Amino acid sequence: MAKNILLIDDDMDEPEIFMNALRDANIAFHCTWAADADQALVHLESTSPDFIVLDFNMPKMNGIELLRLLKSKTHLRHIPVVMYSATMDGHLNAEALKAGAAECIRKPYDMRDIPSLLKAFL
Repeated sequence: MAKNILLIDDDMDEPEIFMNALRDANIAFHCTWAADADQALVHLESTSPDFIVLDFNMPKMNGIELLRLLKSKTHLRHIPVVMYSATMDGHLNAEALKAGAAECIRKPYDMRDIPSLLKAFL
């Protein structure tokens, strides 16, 4: 069964790279992209993805702030959130887990590694 994924990332190239990596790994999925927290919140008013992949470094509201907001909402807190960032370090990892992230991953240099990093959710 195809997984319904919401990718939240302000980098306009990221969705295509992310989805190509999943396609190349023959993973059944439906991915929706939101470029920022506002778009994500509007999308989440009408749908409930299987999981969310959330970038940390975003303008206006960063990933940790959005994660905290998602986990404060009763109708959204059950959705697993995977935080990912090129700058993921021990401190950010601990902060994200404390805020409710299900997993934290460092953005790989080779996006073909994404399926193996998300294997628990796929």
